[in-house]
Amino acid sequence: MSYQDWENADLKYATCAAQCTLAASWRSTTVVPDSGVGRINALVLGADGRVGVIYRDDLAGGLKYIE
Repeated sequence: MSYQDWENADLKYATCAAQCTLAASWRSTTVVPDSGVGRINALVLGADGRVGVIYRDDLAGGLKYIE
């Protein structure tokens, strides 16, 4: 799951391997720190099987992609 952390203005994604109904099982990773971008975002799966995040950059304009 990708999401905008409104409190810290970070764009993040979270993963869970097991027991995903427990909050403690989730781990989050910051994709773009302290930017306020990513209000619209989604996880994407590349042709090589790697997960990335695509998001709208409201500050610079346009879409951005990060693996």
